[in-house]
Amino acid sequence: MSNELSNVSIPGVQAVSTVPTVGAATGTGSTLTVAGTVVLTIAGQQYTLTGTVGSAIIVEYHKPFDQAISIGSITSIAGEVGTALGVPQIGTQATSAVNSLSGVPVLGSVVAAIANANIRITDLAINTQTKTYQFGFAFDFTAGGSPPTLAGITLDAFGLLVSYTSTGS
Repeated sequence: MSNELSNVSIPGVQAVSTVPTVGAATGTGSTLTVAGTVVLTIAGQQYTLTGTVGSAIIVEYHKPFDQAISIGSITSIAGEVGTALGVPQIGTQATSAVNSLSGVPVLGSVVAAIANANIRITDLAINTQTKTYQFGFAFDFTAGGSPPTLAGITLDAFGLLVSYTSTGS
């Protein structure tokens, strides 16, 4: 059994998917799992999501910081989400909040650095079998011009990985 690549064209998204390799059935207690790969082009860059679909959905994306999906600044993301939801004021309110906080002497430079940072998605995992979900993201301060510096130490990036595993049934 082999994986064969075929091109798929979806308006607005370029994708390549694999024809999955499927295990043979072994009787009445058998399961079918379909493994696949989707390569998406987002903002001119290709990203690969891999996973399986069967009795559970397992999809994972993990990339080092320098290869992660870059999605823009907080205010640009808020604006896009607001527009998509039909509430364009969300972007305006986010920009207004950033501008207000930037004027606070103690917070000004920190807020400006965060507002100008480019956000990158480093990890995304959905595993319905183990009920585990992960979302990793990083603030790239180098993209906004001058990263924050304190006592000669420059903060180029800051990242978090948020994981959730349900212990209930």
